[in-house]
Amino acid sequence: MTVQAQRLQAQLAAVEEIVGPLSMIREEIAKKDLPAHSCAFLGGSITDGFANKNSDVDIYLLVDNDEEAAQGEPGTMLKDGRFWQFYFLSKSMLDDFRRKIANNTVASLVEDERVTLHRILTGVAISGEDRLITVRQELDETRLHYLLSATSFDFSGGMHNDCLGMKAADTLGYLQSVRIGYDCIADSILNLWGDTVARQKWRLRRLQRTFGDGPFLEAYLSVLCGPHDRSPDGMGRYIDYSMRLWQFMFAEAILGYLAGRDLPSTMEGARRDINDGAAALAESLASPSRHPCRHPDYRLERYGEDGFVSARAQAEKKLSPLLAAIWCAMDGRRDPEAVVEFLRRRVPKLAGSLTVETVNKAEGMLRAAGVLA
Repeated sequence: MTVQAQRLQAQLAAVEEIVGPLSMIREEIAKKDLPAHSCAFLGGSITDGFANKNSDVDIYLLVDNDEEAAQGEPGTMLKDGRFWQFYFLSKSMLDDFRRKIANNTVASLVEDERVTLHRILTGVAISGEDRLITVRQELDETRLHYLLSATSFDFSGGMHNDCLGMKAADTLGYLQSVRIGYDCIADSILNLWGDTVARQKWRLRRLQRTFGDGPFLEAYLSVLCGPHDRSPDGMGRYIDYSMRLWQFMFAEAILGYLAGRDLPSTMEGARRDINDGAAALAESLASPSRHPCRHPDYRLERYGEDGFVSARAQAEKKLSPLLAAIWCAMDGRRDPEAVVEFLRRRVPKLAGSLTVETVNKAEGMLRAAGVLA
């Protein structure tokens, strides 16, 4: 197989990684007779959030029977006489709503904010049981993707501006924003299932199929194996790195595939810049000399005797990111020595803590947790 064919195969696989989880949306949305100005909670994506304790970015599907209210709204889709629209709402945004209400300054909310807040507070939520009630109605695939694209662009464009002081008005910024929106949607559906390891595997496999061996996967695993840095400076660097990574992923795997041609020379320059940035961030986050708490061994020590999973996490079958990484590496590599070699090549800083005994112990825990056949 030629290099070009291998690259196209990787790009197609990356597309499938996005389209597959998106198709779950049609299967997961419960069939309800939602009244006008109502909403359905679809799930969340990050951590410690509103409406879902495991989420910081909540995703809602708003349904509106009022044609005038939907006129001119980006990302709306007409279905069965109703207008459907996805909303991405962060915890900070909802906290801001609460503060305005508490301070009696609701008048400062713009009309869209008042309507959105009213829908969320009075809407119909989809519970864990209801998600199993699937609806088989066909949604036009093209319109659904347009809906997700337009809405996620608004969401991610705001994230660009708030977190990085950047405007996502250019073509590449638009595509990258759409990519983040797709990732949030797919991740929210996986989060509804409550299988944290499956979410980690989905993320890592997408990176593997897109990049193969390289500094991006190494940097991702380095971040994955350390606790989140919640300091403003550290979080800013993490967001900046994530933005650049998703931007490059979308341009590499989607834009290049749809265009049917090689990436322009400007993207080759971006590849080098992001390569350097990812490697520098991985070094900063994983270096035990600069950030002792970020060394992968810290996670093992912090969880105590079992070395991988806290008692609470084990009871809930929520495994540590390091254990999730080992599980991902075991996909097709049942030989413990092959797993060790696989991870050592990608995350050199784990070399000292990864042994055959480590992998064997991880395999036993994964089987006990019921996530490994």
